[in-house]
Amino acid sequence: MVDWLSEPEHTELRHSFVVWLREAFFATRLPTVALPELHELEEVRIMLSERVVSWTEKWKQDGLRAGLQEGLEQGLESEHRLLQRLIRRRFGEAAAARSVSALATIRNPAVLEDLGEILLDCPDADAWEARLAQHS
Repeated sequence: MVDWLSEPEHTELRHSFVVWLREAFFATRLPTVALPELHELEEVRIMLSERVVSWTEKWKQDGLRAGLQEGLEQGLESEHRLLQRLIRRRFGEAAAARSVSALATIRNPAVLEDLGEILLDCPDADAWEARLAQHS
Protein backbone atom coordinates (compact mmCIF):
# COMPACT_ATOMS: atom_id res chain seq x y z
CA MET A 1 0.00 0.00 0.00
CA VAL A 2 2.92 2.35 0.75
CA ASP A 3 4.16 1.89 -2.82
CA TRP A 4 0.71 2.11 -4.35
CA LEU A 5 -0.04 5.45 -2.63
CA SER A 6 3.45 6.92 -3.04
CA GLU A 7 2.53 9.32 -5.83
CA PRO A 8 2.14 13.02 -4.86
CA GLU A 9 -1.50 13.09 -5.93
CA HIS A 10 -2.27 10.56 -3.14
CA THR A 11 -0.88 12.72 -0.33
CA GLU A 12 -4.28 13.47 1.18
CA LEU A 13 -5.40 9.83 0.84
CA ARG A 14 -2.19 8.66 2.57
CA HIS A 15 -2.77 11.14 5.38
CA SER A 16 -6.43 10.10 5.75
CA PHE A 17 -5.45 6.45 5.83
CA VAL A 18 -2.80 7.08 8.53
CA VAL A 19 -5.35 9.00 10.61
CA TRP A 20 -7.85 6.16 10.24
CA LEU A 21 -5.22 3.59 11.21
CA ARG A 22 -4.16 5.59 14.25
CA GLU A 23 -7.55 6.82 15.49
CA ALA A 24 -9.84 3.92 14.56
CA PHE A 25 -7.99 0.73 13.72
CA PHE A 26 -5.11 0.74 16.22
CA ALA A 27 -7.04 2.54 18.96
CA THR A 28 -9.77 -0.10 19.02
CA ARG A 29 -7.59 -3.15 18.46
CA LEU A 30 -4.60 -2.13 20.56
CA PRO A 31 -6.11 0.04 23.30
CA THR A 32 -3.37 -0.67 25.85
CA VAL A 33 -0.45 -0.23 23.46
CA ALA A 34 1.36 3.10 23.42
CA LEU A 35 1.90 3.99 19.80
CA PRO A 36 4.35 6.58 18.49
CA GLU A 37 3.15 9.59 16.53
CA LEU A 38 2.33 8.37 13.05
CA HIS A 39 2.05 10.80 10.16
CA GLU A 40 3.06 8.80 7.08
CA LEU A 41 2.30 5.30 5.85
CA GLU A 42 6.01 4.52 5.78
CA GLU A 43 6.12 5.25 9.53
CA VAL A 44 3.25 2.82 10.05
CA ARG A 45 5.04 0.15 8.03
CA ILE A 46 8.29 0.62 9.98
CA MET A 47 6.50 0.66 13.33
CA LEU A 48 4.63 -2.54 12.50
CA SER A 49 7.75 -4.31 11.25
CA GLU A 50 9.57 -3.41 14.48
CA ARG A 51 6.79 -4.09 16.97
CA VAL A 52 4.50 -6.87 15.75
CA VAL A 53 6.89 -9.61 16.89
CA SER A 54 7.29 -8.13 20.38
CA TRP A 55 3.54 -7.52 20.70
CA THR A 56 2.82 -11.10 19.69
CA GLU A 57 5.33 -12.41 22.22
CA LYS A 58 3.85 -10.24 24.97
CA TRP A 59 0.33 -11.40 24.14
CA LYS A 60 1.48 -15.02 24.23
CA GLN A 61 3.08 -14.49 27.64
CA ASP A 62 -0.04 -12.72 28.92
CA GLY A 63 -2.16 -15.60 27.66
CA LEU A 64 0.09 -18.18 29.31
CA ARG A 65 -0.04 -16.32 32.62
CA ALA A 66 -3.82 -16.03 32.42
CA GLY A 67 -4.12 -19.72 31.52
CA LEU A 68 -1.89 -20.79 34.40
CA GLN A 69 -3.86 -18.63 36.83
CA GLU A 70 -7.14 -20.04 35.54
CA GLY A 71 -5.78 -23.58 35.87
CA LEU A 72 -4.66 -22.90 39.44
CA GLU A 73 -8.09 -21.50 40.31
CA GLN A 74 -9.83 -24.53 38.81
CA GLY A 75 -7.51 -26.85 40.72
CA LEU A 76 -8.21 -25.05 43.99
CA GLU A 77 -11.95 -25.21 43.39
CA SER A 78 -11.64 -28.94 42.74
CA GLU A 79 -9.63 -29.47 45.92
CA HIS A 80 -12.18 -27.48 47.93
CA ARG A 81 -15.09 -29.49 46.50
CA LEU A 82 -13.34 -32.79 47.16
CA LEU A 83 -12.55 -31.88 50.76
CA GLN A 84 -16.15 -30.74 51.30
CA ARG A 85 -17.43 -34.07 49.99
CA LEU A 86 -15.02 -36.02 52.18
CA ILE A 87 -15.89 -34.00 55.29
CA ARG A 88 -19.59 -34.50 54.59
CA ARG A 89 -19.12 -38.24 54.13
CA ARG A 90 -16.90 -38.63 57.18
CA PHE A 91 -18.52 -36.28 59.72
CA GLY A 92 -21.86 -35.22 58.25
CA GLU A 93 -23.46 -32.16 56.72
CA ALA A 94 -23.10 -29.93 59.80
CA ALA A 95 -19.32 -30.40 59.98
CA ALA A 96 -19.04 -29.81 56.24
CA ALA A 97 -21.06 -26.59 56.52
CA ARG A 98 -18.91 -25.36 59.42
CA SER A 99 -15.75 -26.03 57.37
CA VAL A 100 -16.75 -24.02 54.29
CA SER A 101 -15.52 -20.59 55.37
CA ALA A 102 -12.21 -21.85 56.78
CA LEU A 103 -11.48 -23.88 53.65
CA ALA A 104 -12.34 -20.93 51.39
CA THR A 105 -9.46 -18.90 52.86
CA ILE A 106 -6.88 -21.54 51.93
CA ARG A 107 -5.30 -20.80 48.53
CA ASN A 108 -2.30 -23.15 48.71
CA PRO A 109 -2.88 -26.54 47.02
CA ALA A 110 -0.28 -28.25 49.23
CA VAL A 111 -2.13 -27.17 52.38
CA LEU A 112 -5.37 -28.54 50.96
CA GLU A 113 -3.64 -31.84 50.21
CA ASP A 114 -2.28 -31.99 53.77
CA LEU A 115 -5.76 -31.31 55.12
CA GLY A 116 -7.08 -34.23 53.09
CA GLU A 117 -4.68 -36.53 54.92
CA ILE A 118 -5.42 -34.89 58.28
CA LEU A 119 -9.12 -35.48 57.66
CA LEU A 120 -8.50 -39.21 57.45
CA ASP A 121 -6.65 -39.23 60.78
CA CYS A 122 -9.19 -37.22 62.82
CA PRO A 123 -11.39 -39.36 65.08
CA ASP A 124 -14.35 -36.94 65.07
CA ALA A 125 -15.66 -33.62 63.73
CA ASP A 126 -14.35 -31.65 66.73
CA ALA A 127 -10.80 -32.90 66.13
CA TRP A 128 -11.13 -32.09 62.42
CA GLU A 129 -12.36 -28.57 63.07
CA ALA A 130 -9.53 -27.94 65.54
CA ARG A 131 -6.95 -29.08 62.99
CA LEU A 132 -8.61 -27.06 60.24
CA ALA A 133 -8.50 -23.95 62.44
CA GLN A 134 -4.72 -24.36 62.73
CA HIS A 135 -4.36 -24.13 58.94
CA SER A 136 -6.70 -21.26 58.13
